[in-house]
Amino acid sequence: MDLVVLAAGRGSRFGAPKQITEIDGKGHFIMDYDIHDAVEAGFDRIVIIVSEETEKAIAGEFMERSREYLRDNGVTVSIVRQGWDDRVSEMCPERTKPLGTAHAVMCCSRKVHDVFVTINADDYYGPETFKVAADFIRNNNNCENYGCVAFRAGNTLSENGAVKRGICVVEDGNIVRIVESSIRRSGPGTVDAEPLDGSEPFTAEDTVPVSMNMFILPLETMDEFIDRFELFLQDMKDPPSNEYLLPDVISDMVGDGIAKLRIVESPETWYGLTYKSDMEPLEDAIRGKIASGMYTEDLWE
Repeated sequence: MDLVVLAAGRGSRFGAPKQITEIDGKGHFIMDYDIHDAVEAGFDRIVIIVSEETEKAIAGEFMERSREYLRDNGVTVSIVRQGWDDRVSEMCPERTKPLGTAHAVMCCSRKVHDVFVTINADDYYGPETFKVAADFIRNNNNCENYGCVAFRAGNTLSENGAVKRGICVVEDGNIVRIVESSIRRSGPGTVDAEPLDGSEPFTAEDTVPVSMNMFILPLETMDEFIDRFELFLQDMKDPPSNEYLLPDVISDMVGDGIAKLRIVESPETWYGLTYKSDMEPLEDAIRGKIASGMYTEDLWE
């Protein structure tokens, strides 16, 4: 099974590359734990999409500490730089912002060989999340079954401010729409959501499922991404900042009747680094998991 790790983003609100920020006093990044959990769940091909800013630490530090463990478990790792597009440079020579998560996935099209799962390198998903994703692949291995591993919104909040989440609209076990929103806790058992498309804000129960960019996709999806990227370029309204994003593209494919997106529910609690002050609860969570025996202090030993 293939895992695509998105590690080329900038982390503007955090103020540093979150993907290569040490979180446990042992030099490990969040993606160390994600990839470790994925391997334990049965993933054996890892593709990491990097930027110029993150490539050195991932190709150097991460690979050095994990290489022996991955080799012993029969896991191959490919590191791919997220490329650019000359047409965007012509439209907006000053643009330096990456072209988005769907574009990043396109960049690894030659390295993916089967059904694949996408994750953000700066999100901690938890072991059970990778297990439910692996089970979905084993039980639904056909090109009509796409999946989105969703968390309960209340399990993905930051105590330090609003976070961006894709709120999933579900009918009969299928996600029919993903509403990209800024959400925050509004009261016991509820969240306030402000859709990023400018539509009316709303309040939802904190059990509403949200996407964390963990999609389960058949290999044929790559062709759709490539074809739809041409339309994205033609329709760019704001060349300095428009991004070609996974939730948007997959939602469009669902709307066009090309894909059925099944919801795959994770019981885990998300941890991440939206804000600098999110570091302490993340570190506390990892320490607790080490103390419980879920991980060893030297993760890759």
